[in-house]
Amino acid sequence: MGNDSVQEERAQGFTYDKTENGWELLEDVELEPDISSFEDMELVFPFKGEEFCLSGEDFIQRARNEIGVNLGQRHAEYLLRHQKEIPKEWRGHCLVFPGTIWRVRVGHCEVPCLDWDNCYWCLNFIWMGGGFDFRYRLVHLRE
Repeated sequence: MGNDSVQEERAQGFTYDKTENGWELLEDVELEPDISSFEDMELVFPFKGEEFCLSGEDFIQRARNEIGVNLGQRHAEYLLRHQKEIPKEWRGHCLVFPGTIWRVRVGHCEVPCLDWDNCYWCLNFIWMGGGFDFRYRLVHLRE
């Protein structure tokens, strides 16, 4: 898939626009950085030392500020549309995309993630008020 067609595909709105469910988009990253190849990506384990769980807010802050990973929902949706290319080794992990934050109607915040469901990847949203455990990973674009 050429770089121009990737840009056009991602320039469209969200495929899963949660405003249709009454959610409010609080934060969203730009379309850059561009995903052009799965070879450019790696999974990042965000925990330190003997940590096995972080609060959602600590997880997001570490991803953004310490690790420098801030891909958002448009990146997750791109991966979802090309899920046959996602490395098999990534199955069993929940891939978090901290660059997009939604507030749901009841007031709490959620971030998008991709989760393997035994046969395919699906887009879900995780409550930031809960704990993020050792199963969660970040998708990082190698430079």
